[in-house]
Amino acid sequence: MSFYRVTQHKGIWWFLSPQGERFFSLGVNCVNMGESRYSEKNPAYCAMRFYAHPAQWTEDTLARLRQWGFNTIGGWSDVDTLRTHWKKAMPYTVVLHVGSRLGMPWNDMFAPQTAQQVDEIVRDLTAPYRDDPHLLGWFTDNELGWWDDSLFLHFLKQPAQNATRRELIKLLRQHYKGDIQRMRHDFDIGDARRFEDIQQVTLIPGGAGMVVINRFVGLLAKRYYKLMHDSIRRYDRHHLILGDRYHDFYPPEVARASAPYVDVVSTNHGADWIDGSNAHYFLYTLHRLTGKPVLITEFYFCAHENRSGNRNSPPETNFPTVQTQHERAEGARINLIDYVRRPYVIGAHWFQYYDEPTFGRGDGENYNMGLVDIHNQPYEELTTGFQSVSVNHLHTEAAFVSQPEPQSVPPAKKQAMEGLHLWDREASWIQPDSDSPVADLYLCWQASHLLVAIHGSDWLDASLYAGQKIPREERMQCTVRLRAVESVECTVWFGDSEPTEVSDPRLEVKSWNVATRYTVVVRIPARALGCAEFRRGDKIQLDAHFTTHSRAEQTTWSRLLTLE
Repeated sequence: MSFYRVTQHKGIWWFLSPQGERFFSLGVNCVNMGESRYSEKNPAYCAMRFYAHPAQWTEDTLARLRQWGFNTIGGWSDVDTLRTHWKKAMPYTVVLHVGSRLGMPWNDMFAPQTAQQVDEIVRDLTAPYRDDPHLLGWFTDNELGWWDDSLFLHFLKQPAQNATRRELIKLLRQHYKGDIQRMRHDFDIGDARRFEDIQQVTLIPGGAGMVVINRFVGLLAKRYYKLMHDSIRRYDRHHLILGDRYHDFYPPEVARASAPYVDVVSTNHGADWIDGSNAHYFLYTLHRLTGKPVLITEFYFCAHENRSGNRNSPPETNFPTVQTQHERAEGARINLIDYVRRPYVIGAHWFQYYDEPTFGRGDGENYNMGLVDIHNQPYEELTTGFQSVSVNHLHTEAAFVSQPEPQSVPPAKKQAMEGLHLWDREASWIQPDSDSPVADLYLCWQASHLLVAIHGSDWLDASLYAGQKIPREERMQCTVRLRAVESVECTVWFGDSEPTEVSDPRLEVKSWNVATRYTVVVRIPARALGCAEFRRGDKIQLDAHFTTHSRAEQTTWSRLLTLE
């Protein structure tokens, strides 16, 4: 019996079917019958209002998905009902939720009983599906709390008998070569005289404490992935291990730790911009850190114009939301094409089959995410848009971005100072020198000025610092050096809840953020570079250095640029 595999062909990653066919996985999450009973108090999708029998729902739903171009059943789907009634099988996935059932990564992961608990959960949950050739693979979890700073503080506070705390103390002793005084260069540890006495710390600004925090969370992650891998392989040697679906961000040390234990690395991911396009660095670096193909396990677009009464709240989430269904369909189509054209992306799964309830889910989330509304009517512009994308054909033509040197810089569009959504981002993107970048840099120009934009991620916890306030030198920062007739150098500090700062008062700066993603645009006058005005053909030498997460992660750029 054959099972699904992954393969790389001419530099492009694919899923491989049991019949040996390569395919890009275009899936849908939550393909299920919805609520068991319709409620007037909070109207929601309820399949039994529209179908006399689960077999009828299965036949109609799968026919719809195939017509719209989908080829995979994503997470949280009613695979038992589907498997019972489908006439033509479709590959499906299962989310095991092993770690979340045990409170990982916040529980005592190194306790002896933890391995046994994981093993028992995996044994029971995989049993119904482990011999099914239609199973694409297992997700071990969804959006685990890989908040590395908070995890470090959490385990310091655990009692002495906690096995994970003992591993942390062992790591500290090794890192500082048994000398607790060395640790004081990186952390304020109070009056602790032994590593075992440490219960609470704050970072010393300018120190290298984040290196230790990263090492510890990498240790936790390795423990998690190894436990999952070993237990799954004990009971199922055939199906793919698809990762744990990152929460639209990932600490690099966690991604690195996953590499030996997963076949595919997975992440939920909302578009960076409302037109459906994405930054270069996020998915590229996830692939570079792991060496594994990337599966987008949730992508989505929402519109205020919808037939389910969704309010699209809370607004602070990174769920791209537009006004009309026409805009939604176009944004989702561009978003999908963006993923398909990346050779290291192996699939994308839409969240979700139907809209969320009129007055929201139990957790308060209330979004127009469906291919169909709560009345079982398709959003035809959206589904037609998906149908129009020939994913396998486009993926065959996928290629890594490569730009010649020297790189040209495009003219700025009107109102470019108001945000990157108004830029020609592909033309203005500057290729980084770093192997695993954690930010993108963009440049455009007008006669009177240059515009430099930085788009990157940060997840630094203010509780790591005295007074719950991140010092300026620990914030995200980007130093940019430009040389034309004369040179100018400026540093921008941004992130967290503090105002954005710039070192040169001649420069105008604006900033925005959504969740862990931050954008800054800086306006640099031509006169600062010794020019009355810029002209086409002018040469600009750019050197830039970006740091994030208390200086632990960095990206550099060095390019000779020509104004086009």
